[in-house]
Amino acid sequence: MTRPSAIENRIPQPYEDRLLHYLANWWNWDDGKTEEVMKQILAHPLCDRGTALLLYWRSQTPEIEADVSRIPLYQQPDFELAALIEARLQENQFASEVISYDPKEDADLPEKFKREVPFEWLQPSAGIRPDFGR
Repeated sequence: MTRPSAIENRIPQPYEDRLLHYLANWWNWDDGKTEEVMKQILAHPLCDRGTALLLYWRSQTPEIEADVSRIPLYQQPDFELAALIEARLQENQFASEVISYDPKEDADLPEKFKREVPFEWLQPSAGIRPDFGR
């Protein structure tokens, strides 16, 4: 039996999917624990597909070099988080897709990416857009 993460212990149901999204949406990405917290959100059994897309774009995954041999040591945690997010999105095994996230409204998308971005990850996810004031 695996131990629940710190996030799983603190977020009450039935609002977990929205609270996870809220946490990811408002997180200070310059915080020293960003990778740890984002991994916990991504691994949470109620992580919504919209939240995973938010993590993908806010972590600037498309701008991280895809070839690990070309990653400077200081960017290794970013690369590891990017790989986890991409794997989870490729598996597409989410508890729900009820939170809409539109990368074109949120992220400044570069003209060129350093890694291949599937077309569907550029599209808004299904669901309702939460109003968290951002």
